[in-house]
Amino acid sequence: PGTNNFSLPDVSPTYGQYYTNQSEVIIGKNDLVKVKNTLQYPYSTSAYVKATFKFKNADSVEIGTGRGSASFIKDNVLITAAHVVYDRESKTEATEVEIMPAATPDSNPFGEIKVKEARYLKEFRNTDPDELTTYDLAVLILEEPIGAQLGTLGLPNNLENTKNLDVTVTGYSAVNKDIKQMYTDTKTILQDTNDFLFYQVDTLRGASGSAVYDSTNRVVGVHTNGS
Repeated sequence: PGTNNFSLPDVSPTYGQYYTNQSEVIIGKNDLVKVKNTLQYPYSTSAYVKATFKFKNADSVEIGTGRGSASFIKDNVLITAAHVVYDRESKTEATEVEIMPAATPDSNPFGEIKVKEARYLKEFRNTDPDELTTYDLAVLILEEPIGAQLGTLGLPNNLENTKNLDVTVTGYSAVNKDIKQMYTDTKTILQDTNDFLFYQVDTLRGASGSAVYDSTNRVVGVHTNGS
């Protein structure tokens, strides 16, 4: 499921320089399909996220990394899930967050970009590790407006109940934990509680933080959990 607990002004999507001069190629027959051309809009708005954590033990510090997904909503701002950048089990915030926009298994077209600032609601820190919470939202702020080249997803200003709406989740499900492969799937929302969306979009770990967007390429939620 995803959370849609946000209210925003209507913002139209922007398409970036790759919208008209790149063809769309998706391979695979399963519901969770690989995106071969990650520079084709709207897939180009998706980014692989690598978060580095320093876990403090009794007498040592252990370095660990986590992966997730994020989506451009402004030229220098991405939306993601808070648990991508804050580990509730150890109560540890990521010391460094990097994004790789439109990453593929073979390349990072825009390199590894350090996030200037990760913002999330402090209430998220007080939730249980397995709790489904409306606080599981974050934004990643960059120094440079990379999204101007890649395009951005839009934001609705009047989000009505989305039950029966077709939505897409595009992100970096960890089919193979060592490979940065973008996947996408489109399904219908089965239930909208006003706080949470429930759907049967195929995702795996690593897809957390992906935008849930409609056919107009506007964000209606953020993917946070699977079951």
